[in-house]
This record gives sequence, C-alpha cells and structure tokens, in this order.
Amino acid sequence: MYHKDLSNYIYVDEEVKSIINIGWLDKNHDFNKGATETIVLEKLRSIIIGNKNIDAHCNRVRSIEPCRLCANKNISLESESKKIHLGMTEIFIPAKNGKYYFSAPSLIIHYIEEHKYQPEKTFLQAVMSFNLDQTYIAQDIFDEIVN
Repeated sequence: MYHKDLSNYIYVDEEVKSIINIGWLDKNHDFNKGATETIVLEKLRSIIIGNKNIDAHCNRVRSIEPCRLCANKNISLESESKKIHLGMTEIFIPAKNGKYYFSAPSLIIHYIEEHKYQPEKTFLQAVMSFNLDQTYIAQDIFDEIVN
C-alpha cells in the first residue's frame, strides 16, 4: 500500500495528524534513493528486532505482505536470540522532538538495504534518537492515539 512520505496517516478513513507515513513504497511511484549510514541501519535493525523492553511493532496481521518492489515475501531479520519476519507489522517510532510518530512498514529496512530507498532526514533523526533502554510498547501508544 503506497503512501507518500511525510503524509498524514489514515486510520478508519480519518487523518491522524500525530502519525506520519514513511517508507510505504511501491513500484508505481518514484522514491528517494541514496546511501544510508551503517550506524543508522544498525540502530533501525535493533529497533525492529526489539528487546525485553521494546516492541516497536503495531497493527500485526496474520499474513506476510511481500516487498512491493521485488515481490520477495521471505524477508526476515535475525539476532542471536530471535528471528523477525518482515511484512506483517508497522513500525512505530517517535519523532526526535516527541510531537508525533512515524509509521513505516516493517519492510522499511529491506527497502533501504536492498532497494537503496533513502528515508527523509527527520525519520533518520528519529531512529538515531530512539532510546533502546526505555520501555516502549508501540501498540499501546498507537491504540491510545487512535481511540
């Protein structure tokens, strides 16, 4: 499902101004390309994989959405302790200023690494400012915003 970067999130046909879309790509729309620093990619991987205090995933579905650019549907991330299948969730990351959240498909890491997608600078700043030591349950925050 395509959404223009930095557009407002739509939930049940209503705009949610405190949630911004990022990385919702498809092959019918052009997107920014370029290199993303390794340190940002490592941090994004850590956010997506999570830990005992962090779950940045929300809006889980019971199927796997393939990559909208190459149709691969067997995409995952692995750490020493777990494997995460991508394409089943949204990733929900607070902006650096804390005033809004970014919603991205969990496939965003694949889009960056394999298709050279370059997210907007504000998203990259949000990734780098994310505190991996905090307790963060994205679904709870999402539910509070939209309900």
